[in-house]
Formats: sequence, C-alpha cells, structure tokens
Amino acid sequence: MKRTFLGILVPSAMFIAIFNLLLFVIGDASEFTASVWISYAFIHFAFLVSVISPLVTSGKRDFARQSNSSYFVTGIYFGLAFVIGLIFILVAPTGDGGVRASWLIQVILFALFVIAFAPICMANSHTNEELARQGREARFIQDAASRIKLLRDSVTDGNIIAELDVLSIAISSSPIKSSPDVRDLEINLMLQISELEELVDGNRVDEAVALVKKINRAVKERNRILQIGVY
Repeated sequence: MKRTFLGILVPSAMFIAIFNLLLFVIGDASEFTASVWISYAFIHFAFLVSVISPLVTSGKRDFARQSNSSYFVTGIYFGLAFVIGLIFILVAPTGDGGVRASWLIQVILFALFVIAFAPICMANSHTNEELARQGREARFIQDAASRIKLLRDSVTDGNIIAELDVLSIAISSSPIKSSPDVRDLEINLMLQISELEELVDGNRVDEAVALVKKINRAVKERNRILQIGVY
C-alpha cells in the first residue's frame, strides 16, 4: 500500500512543483487575472483529490487492485482539470465572463468526476466488507484449531488425547465460509473451548472428555447446517 501510494505521489508532486516553478518564473504573478488564480486553485484541488481519494476509498488488504481503478478515474480528472486550467492561465480572460467560465467549467468537471467515482467507492466498500467477513470467518477456524492443538499438547491422559484428536480433525476439515445461521453456535463453541481449557487445567478428566465429545457434536452440527445452506 505504502509503495503504491508513494509511486503515485512522488511523480505527481514533482509535476506540480515543476508547473509552479515555470508558472511563477515565466509569468508575473502581479498581472494574473482572477480567472488565472481560479484555474490555478482548481488545478491544485484536482491534484489533491487525485492523490488522496484512492487512499481513503481503497482497503488496506486489496489496496493495489482497488487503487488501480481509483487512480485511473482520478488521473483522468486531474488531467482534464490541468489542461482546462492551463488554457485559462495562458489565455487569461478578463471580466466577469472569464471568471464565471473558469470556475463553472471546473465545477462541472468535478461533478462529472464525482458521478464516475461514486460507483468505484461503493464497489470498494463492498469488497472491503467481504474481505473483512472472510477474515472473521477464517479466524474462527484458526483460533479454534490452535486452541485445541495447545490443549492436545498439554494433556497426558490417553482418553482426552484421543477425543481431542478427533475434534481437531473435525475442526480442521470444517468449512471456513460461515453463515448467520451458525453464528450463535460458533460463539457457544468458543465458550465451550474456554470451559474445556479450565477443566484441563483443573485435571478434571471425566468432565473434560464429556465436554470434548459435546464440542465435537456441535462442530458437526455447524458443518451440517452450512452444508444444507450450500446445497
């Protein structure tokens, strides 16, 4: 993400710096008309929009892909804003008509940019929500599996070990993709694993074995509900 952002920011900033240098070295700022200053302001506004917008609308997990479409649209906007602004700077129209035309064209251009950029923002938002959901679902399986493995490595009783091995296989082979239909079941499973950890710490073997079997049944029930939902 940082590399992609800097790859856009650095050359863009250099371009704007060179533009400013040429403008104020060649031109006389004291003779700039209102339309020139308006165009100058909109060029820099478009520059900031083109750099910042993809940064705030693209997710960290999928920044490179999401920012490509964002930078494409913002790049076109900045290019058009720059060309139009440069024309007004070179022509430097005077009077109310020149002032009105210089800001009206830029405002219309920005409105068109917003219309084009809005669907990208919505698509990126949907993608980010989907990635976050997938991350939460993956963490449930990973967390449950790692906690059972830690329990497996910490016990010596053969009965508990055998049941934990069966449970570990059941969890590892469980579907990662979840569903609202099993959300309460998943919460209860994590609570039961916490209870199991306490039983193991207290060396309450019989209760631990019974609870492992109960957790295993709950895992199978979760998988059954998900399979019904899929098929």
